[in-house]
Amino acid sequence: MENPPVRSAWSVATTPRWISLTVVAVLATALCVFLAYWQGSRTQDILNAERAALSAPVLIDQALSEDGALPNAAIGRPVVVVGTYEPASQRVVSNRVLPTATEDLPGVWVVASVRSGSWAVPVLRGWIPEDEVDALALPEGLVEITGVLQPYEAFYTESTPSAGEPLIAITAEALRISPDVVGGFVVLASQVPKDVGDPIPVPPTVQTSDVPFPFQNFAYTIQWLVFAGVVWFMWGRWLRLDVLRAREEERETPQRDNLKT
Repeated sequence: MENPPVRSAWSVATTPRWISLTVVAVLATALCVFLAYWQGSRTQDILNAERAALSAPVLIDQALSEDGALPNAAIGRPVVVVGTYEPASQRVVSNRVLPTATEDLPGVWVVASVRSGSWAVPVLRGWIPEDEVDALALPEGLVEITGVLQPYEAFYTESTPSAGEPLIAITAEALRISPDVVGGFVVLASQVPKDVGDPIPVPPTVQTSDVPFPFQNFAYTIQWLVFAGVVWFMWGRWLRLDVLRAREEERETPQRDNLKT
C-alpha cells in the first residue's frame, strides 16, 4: 500500500480555521503598527516642539496653518503678534498664582484678544493681584507682542461665549460664532510699547524646551512593533504544531486501517 501524501504547511494554512486565524493575525498586526506609528508621531512631535521652542520668533501667521489651526509642531514656538487689542475683550482666569523665590502669590491671569490682520489672537498678558483687575486697561494703538504659542487649556472652555463676544475659548460653538479666532493662544513674554502697569508675564503653560528625550513614547513605539512580531511568531509556531499534528494523524491512519483488516 502506498503511503498517503504528507500534509504540507500550505494545505493546513488554507483550511477555514487557519484562514480565520490569519485574518485575526493581520488585523492584530495592523493595530500594532498603527499604535507604533502613533507613538512614533508623538515622539517626533515632542522633538519638533523642542526645536521650535529654541528657534527664532516668527510672525504668528507663519506658525499657524492656513485655516488658523495650531499644528502640534508649533506648540511652544516663539512668535510675534503685531496688531491692536480688541475693545472689551479682556477677561480674567481666576485662582492663578505667581511663583516667586519665597512663595506663590495669589492672583489672576489676564487674557485679551489682539486683532492681527484677519485673525483674532487670544493673548495671555500675564498675572496681576485680583484687587487690581478693575484698574487694568487695555493698551491702545498698535502693539508688538513677542510670546510663545500654546494649546488651549480646560479653564478656557468653562463657559460658552455669546454671539459677537471676543473669544478666549475655542469650542465647537466658538468656531461657529467666530471662525477667525486662531487655534491656540500666545503667552506674552514682552510687549512694545510697554506700560508700567502691565501684568507680570508668566511662564508658558506647556514647557517644550529643555525637556528630556521622550524615552517613554519611543519605548512604546518599539514595544508595539515587537508585539506585531510576536503575533506572527505565535502564528508560525501554532501552524507548525498543527502541521506536525496533521502529519502524525496521517501516519497513524494506515496503522489503524491495518489493525481493522
